Amino acid sequence: MAKSKPEEEEAAAPEAEVAEPLTPEQRMAVLEKSLGTTRIMLFVVALLLIVSLAASVAILLLGTGNSQEDTELAATADSAQPIEQRQLAEKVEANLTRFDERLSKIETVVEKTNTGRFADILIEQEKDKQQFVLAAKDAITDLARMVPGSRTWLELYSEQIGNAVERSKARMTTIGAIKVESAEAKPAQ
Repeated sequence: MAKSKPEEEEAAAPEAEVAEPLTPEQRMAVLEKSLGTTRIMLFVVALLLIVSLAASVAILLLGTGNSQEDTELAATADSAQPIEQRQLAEKVEANLTRFDERLSKIETVVEKTNTGRFADILIEQEKDKQQFVLAAKDAITDLARMVPGSRTWLELYSEQIGNAVERSKARMTTIGAIKVESAEAKPAQ
């Protein structure tokens, strides 16, 4: 069977492409072509994400509008309820009110209990700070005795350290007062 000339050229073309290495320009063209398709695919994916996000937001907004309509329908249905259902609803509301009262009492107790624990932690931290500051004062005193002409250090830093210790003691007093107030305000159980 004789092949026509176009068929022979098509059969020879793949062999020619395989046999010849690509030039840098050809490689760049192939890469740019694949990069273009990749960009298009990324654009399509981004567009789909944006559309789905917009649809989700629209659904949420429409859902919120429906809940308002449901509230209005419930209010009109409430007037048409039988007496038994109204009594049941009143009992449920009374139970919810008692539950809210109990919850607020529990929150108060928990809040005051945590205040006492927190105050204990702060007092311990202030004691540690005072201990550190006094150790630093001792170190400065020792250093002032070792280095000639450093008496001014001792005078300058002793005053600042004394002020820091006094402020720390004042904070401890304030924290102790808060702790006592919270302990006195606890309800009897």
